[in-house]
Amino acid sequence: MSRCSAAERGAVVDNAMLPSLSGRKILIVEDDVVVAEEMRYTVTGAGGMPLGPVPSVEMALYLIAQQRPDAALLDIHLSGASVEPIAHQLHAMYVPYVVVSGFSRKAIPRTLRDAPFVAKPFYRSELLQPLTMVFQTSRQ
Repeated sequence: MSRCSAAERGAVVDNAMLPSLSGRKILIVEDDVVVAEEMRYTVTGAGGMPLGPVPSVEMALYLIAQQRPDAALLDIHLSGASVEPIAHQLHAMYVPYVVVSGFSRKAIPRTLRDAPFVAKPFYRSELLQPLTMVFQTSRQ
């Protein structure tokens, strides 16, 4: 599957029309540099504070121990390693996360299937929508 940014796919996106993350710390766990930077750019553009991006389970767990994120974006496979240990740690801390993957939802490990899902490639609005939803859900 070819990965490209929203701009490369011809999307015209007005930052004022995107949901706001207003200072929320978002952990970005992604091993593809181009996709990770697109995620970082999207979070920053929506007013969020990106933590990372980090390309490995070990680095993500270290960063979580240093700074508690408000939410996370998790690629399901990091150079062949599963993000399940990260998801378990976030769950134990009551930190919501969104699974982001180039694989179909059926290919996601069972333990991650209940999490919001974003398919790669994505538009910025597609990435932000589930993030803002997890904050609205956690307030109820």
